[in-house]
Amino acid sequence: MITTLISFSIVSIICIGCIGIINSNNEIIDINYKSTIVKYKLKGGLELVYSKVLEEVNNTIEKSKISENPQSYFKNYFLIDNKNNFIYKIENINLNDIEVYVVNDKVYMENNHIRFDITCNNKTNNIKKSYKSSFKIKTDFDFNNNTDLNEIVIKYNSQEI
Repeated sequence: MITTLISFSIVSIICIGCIGIINSNNEIIDINYKSTIVKYKLKGGLELVYSKVLEEVNNTIEKSKISENPQSYFKNYFLIDNKNNFIYKIENINLNDIEVYVVNDKVYMENNHIRFDITCNNKTNNIKKSYKSSFKIKTDFDFNNNTDLNEIVIKYNSQEI
């Protein structure tokens, strides 16, 4: 009878340990699942920002075509005249629980490209993630030729931070 009680106690201890391991494993899987959802939300947010930038570039190209110096107008639109408005439009894209920021509110010129970085942040169920992506807009293209917008606006270096 004592042997039966000892055996039953050992089996019970092993079962309780296994239940604890299973519970921990389920929590890890749940956190990984939620983390993956947040990751894809952020990547989707970056794609929406990219489409907004494409829209802004397209509108600016159309306005540039009627100016005397299209290339100068195009550059000034993003760098001087409407820089703050451009940043505002990007940062206020309606993305439910995703925050979008232009890093340091900095839009600058480098190697005939207008450059800026975007971060998207999301916090869901105590899981916080951020993604950063860099954008460059070509300025040396033919305004009279219908150039593909995807060749003018380039999104690169997307990464989790």
